[in-house]
Amino acid sequence: ADELLAKGAAYRCFCSQERLEKLREEQLAEGAATGYDRRCRELSVEESDRRAAAGEPFVVRLKVPDEGETVFEDYLRGSIATPNATLDDMVLMKRDGFPTYHLANVVDDHEMQITHVMRGDEWIPSTSRHLLLYRAFGWEPPQFVHLPVILSPSGGKLSKRKGAASVGDFRELGYLPEALFNFLALLGWSPDDDRELMSREEMISSFQLERVLSKSAVFDEAKLKWFNHETIQLMEPLLLVPHFRAAFAA
Repeated sequence: ADELLAKGAAYRCFCSQERLEKLREEQLAEGAATGYDRRCRELSVEESDRRAAAGEPFVVRLKVPDEGETVFEDYLRGSIATPNATLDDMVLMKRDGFPTYHLANVVDDHEMQITHVMRGDEWIPSTSRHLLLYRAFGWEPPQFVHLPVILSPSGGKLSKRKGAASVGDFRELGYLPEALFNFLALLGWSPDDDRELMSREEMISSFQLERVLSKSAVFDEAKLKWFNHETIQLMEPLLLVPHFRAAFAA
């Protein structure tokens, strides 16, 4: 945060929480978009330094461009543009001196020399903010790959409330690890020859990132049962013994 302040890419915001809450209430009452109004953005460096030295609480915010668009190339989805007017000056450092997730995320990925960021497509709205941070630091951004989420059979993102289970739950229900791995690998991806039953080694050797679909896949438990049935049929009987022994022991 200090580096961005020195570069003029960020600024201190001295607004109280009470003022920010009142601002939000006024924006909601007017039907306007909510967000910080950049009141402290035009403070001079001298005044900002003086108030900080006097012990006045502040957060550090990023100076988002007023005009234009922030554009990034998603590996699967192509060019994605966000109007800068829709982005507020996000907080980078909180009043307690700790960084927010967005700042920590970008710094950590840069320090670890991450080349590809692969995450769910619900993170697309945050990517423009992260890209602005990379630019502010003068760093080369990684390749962003936003993967489709898994949907529940009834629609919407799969969650515990919508029937999602843990790996342990599936194991207790009698699903083989090989079957579950095979099933999950083909949710949103397929090899170029459209095979379904594959060993882990075959999936690893056949995997191509460009064949991952941008459209979300539905978690189909009937299909998982089919994978489990077919995997049992194909496995050597002796290899099944530990699985059955564990099931009977439970």
